[in-house]
Amino acid sequence: MKKKRIIGFVVIVLMLILAACGEQSESGESAEDILKESQEVMQELESYAVEMDMNQHIDMGEESAEGMVVHAESFMEITLDPMSFKQESIMDLSEVEGLAGTETDETKMRYLSYFHEEEGMFMEDPEIGNWMKFPESYSNEMFTMSGMQMNPEEQLQFLEQYVTDLSLEEDDEYYHITLMTEEIHMDELMEDLQGLNTDVPRLEEGIESSFGMMELKELDYSITISKDSYYQTEGRMNMVMAVDAMGQAITSEEETHIVMSQFNEIDAVSIPQDVLDNAEEMDDFNEVPGI
Repeated sequence: MKKKRIIGFVVIVLMLILAACGEQSESGESAEDILKESQEVMQELESYAVEMDMNQHIDMGEESAEGMVVHAESFMEITLDPMSFKQESIMDLSEVEGLAGTETDETKMRYLSYFHEEEGMFMEDPEIGNWMKFPESYSNEMFTMSGMQMNPEEQLQFLEQYVTDLSLEEDDEYYHITLMTEEIHMDELMEDLQGLNTDVPRLEEGIESSFGMMELKELDYSITISKDSYYQTEGRMNMVMAVDAMGQAITSEEETHIVMSQFNEIDAVSIPQDVLDNAEEMDDFNEVPGI
């Protein structure tokens, strides 16, 4: 479930950024102009690398007095045609309730993941090292979310209502754009997306229902764009999200730092043959550890 939410939020955050406009750079370009130019350049990329550092605090409401703190790091190499990636991940659970004080080796999970549009999604079990193949529906949902590309003009028409504050700063090498949003009901936003006359595909029932349970209470996002290339090189996101899970109110606060690099320098990602031969196929997401 969490992996599906991450994919969706990346798309939505980028669209919210494109809804921001008004301030201008020293050269006279507005934030809107800079972001549109950057979007066009990023859409032409063939490959890139993403490094992510994320801290998350989850308040489980009455079910837990202490809540849960998770720290995660990942490095991903991505190609876009064909769509594929290799991801190295570390998840630190040393501050999770019930695990505090446990030896570091027991609370740090390290694992690899692979995806290829023709082969599917594979993840290493962080506990025993075996490989798992995700259900075919997961690959379909990845393509659904990656296909959410819309005309920037159409994005501005309805997403500008969510942006409450925008700032544009610059130095010799980069533009720095920061935005803040008001409270967003995810199911209403997704309904707006589906109502546009665009190439946004219809979401499958599973991911559509997961959006319906979420409410984005707060989102502050900053993005760094190279003046020379218009590549998006860095992003920082602070997000507060509320989820109603079977009547239980859960609040999640996340701080995420993303660095993008190696633009058009990544070789084609191939899944090792031993992974393809030995991976155990999962029937649903509930069988996958951590999902």
